[in-house]
Amino acid sequence: MRAHVGDIGVEITFDVGEDVTDATVHKLVYQKSSGIVGEFAATVSGTALKFTTTLVTELDVAGPWNMQAYIEMPGFKGYSDMASFNVLKNLR
Repeated sequence: MRAHVGDIGVEITFDVGEDVTDATVHKLVYQKSSGIVGEFAATVSGTALKFTTTLVTELDVAGPWNMQAYIEMPGFKGYSDMASFNVLKNLR
């Protein structure tokens, strides 16, 4: 995934490696390079959680971001392993 600060229409896909179609709670928890922590409401697609940016303020800080999936489903409630991605700077 390539993303720049302020990009709209970026699809963030996070594969958790197991079928999560029965999940009743599914979100992507992030930590921006500034240290701020938040979450995106995600949709489920088989083994992946997906989120598409719709606002310029969603990817608002350049640098490395950390992300984890949080899932609640029958027999499981918890977090996935963490992954990282870069949000790139713009000239303007």
